[in-house]
Amino acid sequence: MTIDQEIHPFRGRLGRIMGLALLGLWMSWWCLSLWTGRLRGNKWLWIPSDTIPVFGLDFIYVDKASRFWLAGGDPYLGDFGDPRCRVFHYPPISLPLFAWTSMVPPAMGNFIWMVASALLIAVGVCAALRNRREIGLRQISLPLALAAVYFSTPVIFEMYRGNSDVVPLAMILVASRLLGGRRSATVDVAIGALLAVAFSVKMYPGAVAIGLVAMRRWRVLGGFVAACGLIWSVSPQLTREFLEVNASYLATNPQYRYREGGLDVRLYYTWSHTLSYGWTYAEMPGFLSRIRGEWVAFLLVLPVIGYVSWESFRRGLSKALILPFLAWITAVATFLPQISNDYNLVFLPIAMLAVVTTQDKLNVNGLIFPSIIWLQPICLLPAEWPPQGGLMLLALKFLGTVGVGLALVARIRESTIGPDQPAFGVR
Repeated sequence: MTIDQEIHPFRGRLGRIMGLALLGLWMSWWCLSLWTGRLRGNKWLWIPSDTIPVFGLDFIYVDKASRFWLAGGDPYLGDFGDPRCRVFHYPPISLPLFAWTSMVPPAMGNFIWMVASALLIAVGVCAALRNRREIGLRQISLPLALAAVYFSTPVIFEMYRGNSDVVPLAMILVASRLLGGRRSATVDVAIGALLAVAFSVKMYPGAVAIGLVAMRRWRVLGGFVAACGLIWSVSPQLTREFLEVNASYLATNPQYRYREGGLDVRLYYTWSHTLSYGWTYAEMPGFLSRIRGEWVAFLLVLPVIGYVSWESFRRGLSKALILPFLAWITAVATFLPQISNDYNLVFLPIAMLAVVTTQDKLNVNGLIFPSIIWLQPICLLPAEWPPQGGLMLLALKFLGTVGVGLALVARIRESTIGPDQPAFGVR
C-alpha cells in the first residue's frame, strides 16, 4: 500500500475507517427509526416525513392493490384500502410483480422490501466501483462509497417510501452486465426483455431505447420493443384503465394543488423535480406562459440525452461505461413527467459514483458540486421560504444531472483517445 493510499481521504485505511463509521451511524439511525415507527430527525431532512409519517407508504399502496387484485378485484376501479384513499395509478405489471406480498404479513413484507432495496442499491454501488476501477479513475473505498450513496437524498427517500424504482435499477444492473458480455440472439432478446420490464414498472426507463441506438444494439432494441408490446398487451383492460386513471389524475394534478379559503393554491415541493410542472408553476411572462410545460421539459432534456448519446454513437462505448450511461439516461428522463419525486433519482448516485472525479474541469464540476446542496440529506432551504425555493432546487438538480452527463462524455472521449490527451476533463 502506498503513502497516497494511506492518506487520501477517499481510499486506503482512512477511507475505510470513515466509511465504516458512517455506515454504523446510518444503520443505527434506521434501526432507531424502525423501532420508534418514524424517521428520526425528519424535520432536518429534505424529504416530507412530517406530512407522511408512515414507513413504506408506496409499498403499502401497491401491496394492498396487489392483494385486492389477487382476490378478484380491480384496483383501478374499486377502493382497495389505500391509506390516503387514492385510486391505483401504477402500471399493471406492478400487480403480479408484488403478488409475493400475499404470502407474508403486510408489516413483514414492508420490512423485506426495505432490506431488498438496500441490498439492490449496494449491488449498484459495487458495480459502479468496478466500473470506476476499469475506467482508471481514482478509487473510493467500498464502505465510504456505500455510506455516501446510502446517505444521499434519493436513496433515503426511496427506502423511506418503499418505492419501486429499485426494480428498474436491478433490471439496468443485470442488462448492463449482459450488454458487456457475449453477444447472441438469445442474450440480446433477454436484455431487451429486462429493459422492457424496467420501462413497464416506471415509464421513464424507456429512455434507455435512445441508449441502445447510441450503442448500435439493434437486436436488443428489437427485443425491447417486442417485450414491451407483449407486457402491455397481456391485459388490455388493465392497460386501458391505467391510461384512463392517469389521464384523469394528471388533469387535476392533486399532488401540487389544494383548496384553501376557496382558492386553488399551487405548490412546488423541494422534494420534486418535474420540469413539466415547474415551467407552469414559474408563471413565465408573456408568450412564454402559453408554452406547455411538457414541451419545455422535452426541449431541455432531449438535447442533453442526445448530446451524450451522439458521443457514444460516434466514438463507441466501453464496457465500463454501459451502466453509468443507462443509469444516467434514466435519471435525466425522470425530469419529464408532470409528477416526479426525488426518490425517482435513485439512479443518479450510481452514475455519479462511476464517472465523476474531482479532477474534471470547471465546466463539469461547476455544475455537479452545487447539486450536493440537495444530494446530501440535511435540509438547507426551508420549504416555506423563499416561495420559489422548490424551483431553485430544481435548477440545481437538473444542472447537476447535466454535469454528470458531461463527466460521462469526458470518460467516453478519454476511452477513445487515451488519458494522455484529455478531450473534456482530466484524470
